[in-house]
Amino acid sequence: MIGIPGYQIVEVIHESVDVSIARGLREQDSLPVILKVLLREYPTPLELARYRHEFSLLRALQVPCVNEAYELVECGNTVAIAMEDCRGVPLNSVLAGQGGLSVADTLDVAIAIASGLADLHAANIIHKDINPANILLAHGKLDDIRIIDFGIAERGEAALTEVRADRLEGTLAYLSPEQTGRIASPLDRRTDLYAFGITLYEIASGQLPFREADDLAWVHAHLAKRAVLLPELDPAIPAPLGAIAAKLMAKSVDDRYQTAAGVLADLETCRQQWRASGAIAPFSLGRSDRPGQLVLPQQAFGRDRELAVLHSAFASAAKGRGTAVWIVGQAGIGKSTLVRSLLDNPKFDNPKFDNPKFDNPKFYNPKFDNPEDDAQ
Repeated sequence: MIGIPGYQIVEVIHESVDVSIARGLREQDSLPVILKVLLREYPTPLELARYRHEFSLLRALQVPCVNEAYELVECGNTVAIAMEDCRGVPLNSVLAGQGGLSVADTLDVAIAIASGLADLHAANIIHKDINPANILLAHGKLDDIRIIDFGIAERGEAALTEVRADRLEGTLAYLSPEQTGRIASPLDRRTDLYAFGITLYEIASGQLPFREADDLAWVHAHLAKRAVLLPELDPAIPAPLGAIAAKLMAKSVDDRYQTAAGVLADLETCRQQWRASGAIAPFSLGRSDRPGQLVLPQQAFGRDRELAVLHSAFASAAKGRGTAVWIVGQAGIGKSTLVRSLLDNPKFDNPKFDNPKFDNPKFYNPKFDNPEDDAQ
């Protein structure tokens, strides 16, 4: 741990190759702080820019789920962020070695996370890396969380840009399909909801919905695999809670919850029922899920015949038969949406496609993901 001017290091909480997290005291007034230090002796301009970007976002945010940022400290060639110390415990360390939290505890944590995401999204911030390592339980309390690590977070309007498939950002196990850069859906607040769905699945069951060996397999899982429903994994998990996690993890952004406030309302309904009777009766999900702005759907309508042709051609190619399909039409008619719907359509349920060894790597190679091909 390097020295930080104006601060005294008390203990190192976490240290990796690139980053050190420590508790400390500000020398001028003995204020307890958390110090996040970029450890590289000669950081790249991109690394420095991410720290400065994170500090500027934290300074501008005034929401309960985010620790206040006090100062960006220059330390020779590198930088450190001094921020509020909530005596937080990382959620991933709480989950480590457990088979999932109890239903009551799962609902308390999930409601706190959903409330935090609702506040972030209301402030027009997309986090892009929601996962248990980036969620702290303030003072160890399950119903009081802090969301950390805003290094790749963006303001809402800035995130509606193309995601490059050769530059994955975020934690692979929690990436939304659109965050992989392999589909043409916009990257908006719903990407955080997908990651929240995987986090909820892990909190409730103690395991991830997918367990893959390499980057390509993770991308394939997020694009095409369907997770085992939570009640099938553990019958003690109420069906409505499993349905909420499944809706959050929907491959298509249009099938997911559209707002954090919508999922928050459903989770609160679950908690009310659980506290009252120790059970959760099925109910209609998403009744309070109303986007505050116009969101255009990203799925194809009235294209069942065309999708059937694509499914048949893809199945034929997967069996080793040479197959070519041309999709033609005027610009804006929906060619890209039709192709994207190939993976989103629930009718596409061939188990062979749920195994990465059957996939041609070129299908996911960014060299072959040329936007100009859409016009062909």
